[in-house]
Amino acid sequence: MSAHFSARGGFHPSARLRPLTSPPRFPLDNPQKELQDKLAKMYDVSDNACVSLFGFRTQFGGGKSTGFGLIYDTVDAMKKFEPKHRVRRQLEIAKVTKSRKQIKEKKNRVKKLRGGAKRKVL
Repeated sequence: MSAHFSARGGFHPSARLRPLTSPPRFPLDNPQKELQDKLAKMYDVSDNACVSLFGFRTQFGGGKSTGFGLIYDTVDAMKKFEPKHRVRRQLEIAKVTKSRKQIKEKKNRVKKLRGGAKRKVL
């Protein structure tokens, strides 16, 4: 692993679509676990779990990988805004598995309900 890494902050095309309270988004170069620690230090983040890195791709010819990262204020904020698969990967939470039959029975129960009653079942 190389010791070089860079993080470019600033404007991102999706920045205008997100509220001002949303976390900073920036492109990154290099491996994830190592970068997560470095970014947590660089941005004075209390918990490394608040730094979410994703979408890494190697460039043609090798030697460089680029990806995206998001920094959240708290783990609760991360759980609220991040997709479930990234939260599970980041916090190493086991996936809840249900049998196919349970899923289908629940789906059919929900089809019979309307309004707020649906939310209670879900």
